[in-house]
Amino acid sequence: MQKCKITVLFGKELCLRITNVIRGSSFHDWMIGPEELWHEMSDEELMWRASMVPRISKYPKNRTRKVAFMFLSRGSLPLGPLWEMFFKGHAGLYSVYLHTSPEFTKEPPESSVFYMRKITSKHVEWGQATMMDVERRLLANALLDFSNERFVLLSETCIPLFNFTTIYNYLINSNHSFDHCKPPCYMDEHYLAILVTKAHSDMNSNRSITWVDWSKGGSHPTRFVKKDVSKSFFNRVRHGFNCTYNGSLTTVCFLFARKFQPNTLEALLKIAPTLLGFNP
Repeated sequence: MQKCKITVLFGKELCLRITNVIRGSSFHDWMIGPEELWHEMSDEELMWRASMVPRISKYPKNRTRKVAFMFLSRGSLPLGPLWEMFFKGHAGLYSVYLHTSPEFTKEPPESSVFYMRKITSKHVEWGQATMMDVERRLLANALLDFSNERFVLLSETCIPLFNFTTIYNYLINSNHSFDHCKPPCYMDEHYLAILVTKAHSDMNSNRSITWVDWSKGGSHPTRFVKKDVSKSFFNRVRHGFNCTYNGSLTTVCFLFARKFQPNTLEALLKIAPTLLGFNP
């Protein structure tokens, strides 16, 4: 029988609830997370379980290192078809997590990479502290899968700038994290960036891999519409900068970009196979 050794930290009632969750879990659940993301754990229980770190570094089974893509959206992803094209043919190398408004219950087709990938959601107010709770909730769910080694937070207006293989290799082989903001920093925009910088500045690259145009000032970046999508635009964003990657200079500094409005989807789908190297 499992004993509640965490009573001092969490209280007896919470300890018993967590013990029941553990008792009903298989080794598979603990190694790569439950197949179904929907669970009844409270945020406190979720954070406790996600904070576990194995004392033995060697894993008892072979595993594939994965990148966790954590999407924050009000409902269905307006640019979802572009992401479907991005993920096509790379099953097993990524995990998808989607946080939507609790009122949104629609599921995509079973063939979609977003099918049954919604996590337990709560009400969110854009620009408020609840956004930080969402980011923590997404990250905690992703941490339940020990195969996830890189974590990318994405909004519903984000797009990839390269194909999956390029982005996967860039992230998996990197020696640093990519979290950064230039003041003023906003809690809903830069919570994780500030947290990583404060806690592990030595492991941070002090730059972002998501390109955003803040040139107009204010608390909201530039929004891009259909007429903005062109080869010259993407070539400038993809290779128009210099940065350091694992100690070497490179022009590949940004892997993602935002904010792209829903009316850009058709143009993005047309340009993706040739310019971005997506599988059609």
